[in-house]
Amino acid sequence: MKIISVMEAFHVETGARRVLFEREGRFEAPNWHPDGYLVYNMEGKLHTYHMDTGVHGVIDTGSADHCNNDHVLSPNGRFVAISHS
Repeated sequence: MKIISVMEAFHVETGARRVLFEREGRFEAPNWHPDGYLVYNMEGKLHTYHMDTGVHGVIDTGSADHCNNDHVLSPNGRFVAISHS
């Protein structure tokens, strides 16, 4: 079964929704980085999405290539706490 995931931005006050992107596969746990982009988990890797440019990237987590979807950014965005198997 093919899975298509959708990343949306939802305005809390107005209810307006904006689809940011759709991708094949499952991604989870988007978090705002203090610099305004999103960090999310997809297939055990941490990915980034820059809303202003539409550019996707991958965060190099070294040998931690099976990250769980529970990650958290430090308040200044310089560090990411991850768990992996």
